[in-house]
Amino acid sequence: MKVWSDTALILSDERLVEEGLPESNMGIIKNQLVDQITVNTRPNLLPVINGYSPAQTNQLVEKLNLRVKPFLPPQAAFLGIGKDGHTASLFPGFEENFFCGDPFIVIDRKSESFKRVSLSATVLTQTPRLFFLVSGIEKQPIVDRILNVSNDDLMLPVLSIIQKAKADVLLLSDQQAAAQ
Repeated sequence: MKVWSDTALILSDERLVEEGLPESNMGIIKNQLVDQITVNTRPNLLPVINGYSPAQTNQLVEKLNLRVKPFLPPQAAFLGIGKDGHTASLFPGFEENFFCGDPFIVIDRKSESFKRVSLSATVLTQTPRLFFLVSGIEKQPIVDRILNVSNDDLMLPVLSIIQKAKADVLLLSDQQAAAQ
């Protein structure tokens, strides 16, 4: 069966940490999904950051951007939403970086000890199907803001993507996040 071998999984958000650390999305996906698939049918998995050092951030992102281009635009994106309105690693306060020509961008938040690579908003808005998965009572205020958008909310990264998307957008939430 070649179902997975013809597939590429592109992480929209990866923390630039060792794969074995709990902060590594790549490590979690490899452990929980990819390693469970027969070796010769495994999907392509991007971004690969093995052997990364902080001094090599620019070179890493250049390589990732070249490597991912044949897979763009993705057929679908499954994204979370943070209680601050971020999605992928597109956080409030970094808006000037969101819409750029490169598929991956670097986000360096002063509140974190690591950098992140994120798919750009440009890639996400070109993706034909966007699925936002939201769960937990702490996400209810942001779901309410998304569903009842005001001018003040237009700067939320998730709303910026939803409004500019050339896609079908579906918001899926559990009962707690949707409760009013």
